[in-house]
Amino acid sequence: MQSVPAKDQLQHLVRTLKTGQELEPEKLIVWLADHGYNRLDQVEVPGDFAVRGGIVDVYLPGDFDQPAHDSAGDDQYGLTVRIDFFGDQIESIKRFGLDTLGSLGSLE
Repeated sequence: MQSVPAKDQLQHLVRTLKTGQELEPEKLIVWLADHGYNRLDQVEVPGDFAVRGGIVDVYLPGDFDQPAHDSAGDDQYGLTVRIDFFGDQIESIKRFGLDTLGSLGSLE
């Protein structure tokens, strides 16, 4: 058997972000590093994140429903998201494809 966190510990392991939310990009970067994500120049596998100016790309591990028209869902496990900051505010959150790095649609 493998141990899992208690329910009350899970709230400290989850971070919810929303478009329009005030958040310093550095605080998100520190949170990701503190929670086991690896900082790289470009995301490659689940658990990676990359920073370029006011953009933070994160490769989230886990199962996510991929739209039928999403070709990246065929070979990709997890979810790649691009968080675009304008100053200390989240301007947009979008899915993106690993192969093209192109946007696949917005997320709330």
